[in-house]
Amino acid sequence: SASQKALARAAQLVQDAAEMRKREAQAAIDRIDSQVRMHLCERLESMLPTSVAAAEIASVKGELLLSKVVGKASLSLDGIARSFNKTVRARAWEWRSDSGSGGEPAVVEGSFIALTDEQQEMAATMIHQSEVAHVAIDVSGDLLWLLSAGQWPDILSQEASAELGAIFGHSMNDLDMVLGNVLNTLKEEGVLSPHQSNIGAFRQTVVTTMQTLRSHIEHDGESLVPMNWKPPALKLFRDASRAKYASLGCYAAVACILNTGEVMKTNEAAARSQELIAMLKPLLQKLDQASSEAAKSCLRLAHLDVLDETIVASLSEAAEGWRASADDLLGNIYNMLVAEGLTQDSVGVCEIATGEVLKAVSHFATVLRSANLTDTSNDNYHPFSPEVADVWEAVTLLAKAIRSKDGDAEDINYLVRARTIEHGLEDAVESVPALSLANAKVSSLEKSLALRSKEIAMQNARLSELEKLLAKTNSQPSSRIVSSQMVSSEELNSLKQENRVLEEAMDVLHRQVEEYENEIRLLRDSKTPSKSRSRTPRRVFAPESSLRDHSRSNENLQGLEEEGHLGAFEAALFRPALFAARKDAAQWKARATINTLLELPPLNVSNNLSASGEEKVADESDDPLLQLTSALAYYQR
Repeated sequence: SASQKALARAAQLVQDAAEMRKREAQAAIDRIDSQVRMHLCERLESMLPTSVAAAEIASVKGELLLSKVVGKASLSLDGIARSFNKTVRARAWEWRSDSGSGGEPAVVEGSFIALTDEQQEMAATMIHQSEVAHVAIDVSGDLLWLLSAGQWPDILSQEASAELGAIFGHSMNDLDMVLGNVLNTLKEEGVLSPHQSNIGAFRQTVVTTMQTLRSHIEHDGESLVPMNWKPPALKLFRDASRAKYASLGCYAAVACILNTGEVMKTNEAAARSQELIAMLKPLLQKLDQASSEAAKSCLRLAHLDVLDETIVASLSEAAEGWRASADDLLGNIYNMLVAEGLTQDSVGVCEIATGEVLKAVSHFATVLRSANLTDTSNDNYHPFSPEVADVWEAVTLLAKAIRSKDGDAEDINYLVRARTIEHGLEDAVESVPALSLANAKVSSLEKSLALRSKEIAMQNARLSELEKLLAKTNSQPSSRIVSSQMVSSEELNSLKQENRVLEEAMDVLHRQVEEYENEIRLLRDSKTPSKSRSRTPRRVFAPESSLRDHSRSNENLQGLEEEGHLGAFEAALFRPALFAARKDAAQWKARATINTLLELPPLNVSNNLSASGEEKVADESDDPLLQLTSALAYYQR
């Protein structure tokens, strides 16, 4: 009745208003918390040295940006599900009532009910939201694969994980913006119509983003992430979510036909509405069952052990059949609603497709029960589900749980990278005293280096000056050298000639001295005959003429004595003169030698030392001056 409809409408408005106030209060609190966390993150980032943590910060930002995109996709799915549920709840009581009530007219075989433009537009909006949900599910699955690869045990190294995070940071901006617009429209309008969102542009952005990511990952023929690796059961969750939102979209698309024109002013409109309910009621009841069972099944997957290959394989097979039947149902519902009107045949085809979906989801629920997955007490989803609220926390917790089975739960890439930076900072703090000493040594070395540099500069300046002087000396004409060599050779020849004359004079003097000494010795022997006879005869060097005269006649002894007195007199007279001559000759020779040596040019040193030594010995043996010096020394001895 009209009063019941009005009461239901009022109750719905009151409930919506209460929920709105709760959401506004929670949003205000969340806004304050987000501001505090943002400032905290900025201050902590400013404390970290760029040289140590810049790469890690870029990687963390990229990973969190990917989590943000998946989170926006999850919130978009939640907004689409809310829109579907709101559309269904508006008049759900009409087809959820007993089928035996007498107020419903019988359906006439072959009847045709035309749909208004408003009804077709509302149905197209529900179908459009289902397609947007499918795109969001697909992109969430691809991004969950990359996010899981970065933290999954034994898939990527720490360096590869950090590099993958940095790739996320500069490849996800466009997709983040598009999903932000979709989410914003859903929150503001409550519904996502084809006029407000371009699904073609959305799909193109998704394709472009994934191509960009793959190009960066598969750079230079090498893949950063193994392309043949997929997280276990990831396709299972994608198929289940697609089937769920296809079922919800079909349910909402059919239910929205009954929501238009609630204020009925004529009996004809009321009769038409009753006829629609009678025609669509079996279909709506089956869609209600399929949608509710789909929602429960997705929640039951939250506790699935993805490492149990047997259960995952059976569930994946059931989910694939479920998704295929749900896609067929969505296509049939779309074809029925875009036609000019509803017929019993088109509705019957949709009922058959809905029955297939019910069979598939029932089989899926049976497999879940056989795996003891029956808990639906909370609204949390599995980490690999596109509907998960906090994807980063969920995926990292799952990676820790898997790692804890065969190793250390803290041996996850992002934790290992964080500990590496932590240890580096600790080592840096511990090395501060040693660094201070090193800085002091460096400063002292710099000062000494500066002094050495100055000294080297001065030495270089002096060296350059000497090089200039040497260049000037070498640039003098060679004629002077040749003339000096000629003069020195002439002087040397003259000196040799003089030395030769001196040697001849000295030989003459030596012979005279020997003759004088022989004569003196002879005279001494003649004065002491007794002594000379008593002794052994001594060999006397005397002139042969004097000896013959002495042996021939002893009678001339007196004459010889007189000659002896005369020789002694001559010896006494000439000996001082001889000594003075020898002394003058030595002095003259020394002066001539000194003057000659001083006037000689510098010697050219030969490179061959052995040859120079041989030449020196040869010169000493051929030098007359040296021979004269040796003779004088021998005579003095």
